[in-house]
Formats: sequence, C-alpha cells, structure tokens
Amino acid sequence: HFKPNQTQIQRGRLFKVSARSPFISLLKHAKRELPAKNKPLILLGTNKAIEKTLSLGLRFREMGYNVSVETETITVEEEVELNDPGKRWSLQQRPMSQIRVTISSEKEELS
Repeated sequence: HFKPNQTQIQRGRLFKVSARSPFISLLKHAKRELPAKNKPLILLGTNKAIEKTLSLGLRFREMGYNVSVETETITVEEEVELNDPGKRWSLQQRPMSQIRVTISSEKEELS
C-alpha cells in the first residue's frame, strides 16, 4: 500500500486520485476544497491514474490556477504468496511511477 510521507501531508491537502474515480466528481470535490484554506491542494496519481491526475491539473490550469507538476519513482511493498509450504507469504519491493500535481488556490492573471 502507498502511504504519503509527513512532508507531503504538511505541505497541503492531499488527494489520492484513483483510475476508477469519476473525473467530474474529482474536479468538483477539488474545486470545493481549494478556497477552504490557504494551503495548496496536492493530487497524487500512480500508474493508471497518472493520466487522470494530469488532466485534472490541466483543467485547473485552464481555469487560471497556479499548477506545478512533479514526477518521481516510489518503492512499494507487496505481499506475495510463495510456493514454499514452510513460508506462505513474503514482502516484495517494486518501483512505481507517481505524479504529484500541486494546485495553488490563488488564480494567476492570464494574458
């Protein structure tokens, strides 16, 4: 399972975007959260949700918000079942792509 670190949480409000989440629902929820506080809104997407996360960031950019995008590779741990009868489960690490879209609640002037 993916767990954001404390630095990510302290920088702003964190939303994990799922590939199955409806785009319009995510957009409406994020728009409601933006004016609530002065902290930035952080959207995290991994693997299949990267495209949807970028699309959300682009939509906010088109609305005039300040948007920044960061990409990184994170390591996740998964439990895998083994064929060894003495040891049934093992933790295995694998790399995973992640994108972080940070949206500032202050709109920028479009020229």
